[in-house]
Amino acid sequence: MKTIRALRRGLEVLEIMARRGEPLGLAELHRATGIDKSTLLRLLATLGERGWVCRGLGDGRYRLTATLATLGQGISEDASWLVSATPLLVELHDTLGWPSDLARVEGASLRIIETSRPLSRRIRHREVLGFRPGPLRSALGRAWLAGSEEGQRQALLKRLSLGPGEAAGLARDRDYLARLVAEFAELGHARRDPAERLMVSAEEPGYSAIALPIRRAGAVRACLNVVFVPGEAEEAQLAQGLRRVVTALETPASPGA
Repeated sequence: MKTIRALRRGLEVLEIMARRGEPLGLAELHRATGIDKSTLLRLLATLGERGWVCRGLGDGRYRLTATLATLGQGISEDASWLVSATPLLVELHDTLGWPSDLARVEGASLRIIETSRPLSRRIRHREVLGFRPGPLRSALGRAWLAGSEEGQRQALLKRLSLGPGEAAGLARDRDYLARLVAEFAELGHARRDPAERLMVSAEEPGYSAIALPIRRAGAVRACLNVVFVPGEAEEAQLAQGLRRVVTALETPASPGA
């Protein structure tokens, strides 16, 4: 009996992605399958249209989505976030003109899993995937801390206070923490601490950022920021756009919806 070649190739791509269990780029899929890149792009576009794979903005790599949970492996929690977040980050960038980073909670830290920085000509620092922002100076970290329930916040501060580096000292500084929480309550979003100077080089202006927590099942599961140059953007407008996307991410559509 004859088989359908296009279907066989599409299934081969899915099987390789599940077996490898990590995001794969076009060149890696080409080497693994032997399928020419133009055909691969059409296959991936079809699989993406059906919601079976998604492509990250920050790294351009392809991931399986929760729609294929029956495969039993190769599906990461990152991918489940990306399938809903990536198009919203594109839309947010197009609306505001500034990029965003999505960071997921992992234990006592955050890790950036998606970014729209590659879409921006205004921000030089684009290689941020995997970066762990400071928990008490970055906008993302402050949104996580200030946006958590009191019990969760105190548990996080306790863990930070027992760790190394500056974060331990700040986690024990009651005045600093009180100002941080009060600012969040007043503004409705977190601001990056002006003392935060990571990823800033001598030939460019310092960036600022605002961020909001993303809550699911009663707890902060991720945070989303908008990065901009002070004086070149209206903070209230950025916060409004950010809040709209966060609301959408807090009520994600069910797989296959």
